Amino acid sequence: MEMMVVMAIIALAVGIVLPRLDAMVSSYGAAAERETVIEAIAALGVHARAEGERITFAGQNEWLQGEIPPHWHIEADPAIVFHPSGACDGGLIQLRGRDRRFTYRLEPPRCRAILVD
Repeated sequence: MEMMVVMAIIALAVGIVLPRLDAMVSSYGAAAERETVIEAIAALGVHARAEGERITFAGQNEWLQGEIPPHWHIEADPAIVFHPSGACDGGLIQLRGRDRRFTYRLEPPRCRAILVD
């Protein structure tokens, strides 16, 4: 009898958890992709310093090709300037992907990303 109660509890737990498992995995995947995008944008300061030139970032550009998942879109208005010293002027960026929108503030001089909305 005890074994049947244990089996019923396990079946109940599986019935509750299993439908949410797919959504949870998708959510973790989206968070990882979002972090990849933020890290790629923050690395623009390193690229500017390595190239010794100013980089103006207003969204997708040649510096981020191959690093951004295809279903993510980036907007920066006004454009964010990365100087040859590696510092940036800061600003706001919006990421759109997986039916959600995220706003980040990039804090100068290192362009540390802080989730605003």
